[in-house]
Amino acid sequence: MNKFLFLGLNYKHIENRHIDTISNVHKLTDYIKTSYNLSIEEENIITDNKDKYRTSYQGILLELHKLALETWNKQIDNIFIYFTGDSITPFNI
Repeated sequence: MNKFLFLGLNYKHIENRHIDTISNVHKLTDYIKTSYNLSIEEENIITDNKDKYRTSYQGILLELHKLALETWNKQIDNIFIYFTGDSITPFNI
């Protein structure tokens, strides 16, 4: 079993802080799905335009914690984590 976690941040809700990276998340997930015939659950694609809490500092830590717990409970062969944003990140949200 493979697990994926994609995090995309555009920061559109922060004044004077806008970048366009979420489109990269969708391009990459589409590529993985078609090229490798893998299934990626929508709940594992987290963007700040859909859910600001899950892309906040606490939200990202919670997602990583849940992923770590899952590795103990299930037979997971590979984990792929992809973050697109920048270094000022969710810590200031």
